[in-house]
Amino acid sequence: PVGICKEHKWGLTDVKGRTIIDPKYDNMFDPCNDRIAVCIDNKWGYIDYKGKEVVPLIYDEAYEFQDAEYCFGTPCAWVKKNGKWGTINTMGEIVIPFEYDGIDDKKGKVLVEKNGKRGIINLKNEFLVPLGDDEIFFLDYNIISVYNDSTYYEMNLTTMEKIETNYRVETIFM
Repeated sequence: PVGICKEHKWGLTDVKGRTIIDPKYDNMFDPCNDRIAVCIDNKWGYIDYKGKEVVPLIYDEAYEFQDAEYCFGTPCAWVKKNGKWGTINTMGEIVIPFEYDGIDDKKGKVLVEKNGKRGIINLKNEFLVPLGDDEIFFLDYNIISVYNDSTYYEMNLTTMEKIETNYRVETIFM
């Protein structure tokens, strides 16, 4: 499918230009895992490639579905409802409850914020780094930088190895 925009509304055509889904959505993400995140009147949900609504448009925000390899076998997507983030599967069933105030997902490793505290979870909602007062950010999808009570360290989220440093590490974009 190929996204099309007509009069500020989004739809889909096939590669030959035949309309699959009439342009009626206010916003639309690229197709991913047989689902397309769509928005009407600031409410998000998901349709399939034929335009059938498979997850109702009830969410405040929605991201594309992630590959099953990051989600322990079943594709899932982060969605926001009533100010809290959680995940759903491709049928709209809740995988991770709506409990997080903020998220930053890097290939299945997720920086979460809850009640002003930050930690890192996987997509089984298991903590790799428990919630705390740390400043945490990703250096890449597998390495984080942590600052806590004047202690700096980097951590490899695969091996859980910590490397203490006496400086703060940040990424620089050029």
